[in-house]
Amino acid sequence: MSEAVKNMILHVELEITGGLILMGTDAPEQMGFPVKQGKNVNINLELDTKEEADRLFHALSDGKAERVQSETDKRMSLTKITEKGIGLLEELHQPMQEFATALDKLYSHKELVELSELCERIIAIDIKPEGEHQ
Repeated sequence: MSEAVKNMILHVELEITGGLILMGTDAPEQMGFPVKQGKNVNINLELDTKEEADRLFHALSDGKAERVQSETDKRMSLTKITEKGIGLLEELHQPMQEFATALDKLYSHKELVELSELCERIIAIDIKPEGEHQ
């Protein structure tokens, strides 16, 4: 193993909103990770239920993502973002950057944290169809 690889990040994690954990690692070609410039990001979501995984997949299944069976673990399926999905991400990048910049100018860090927490609470509400009681 080269000295450059020895100095890479093995594992880092940062807890973000909603109890989610953002994890990262350097993934060099020398360790079997093919590097394709601009397309070398992997996202791992560990969901509580199959239903939640299906819900998220179906939200992207109009050609923006495809499900692929893991070659190494048959119990696991992977979701791969397609070229159409990458196009959407590229299309949204600039407007999202502009939106984030505008928020940074309008609100303090404390206010943005409060807004984020409020949004998390709203997302967590289990809204039942009319006529159903909680």
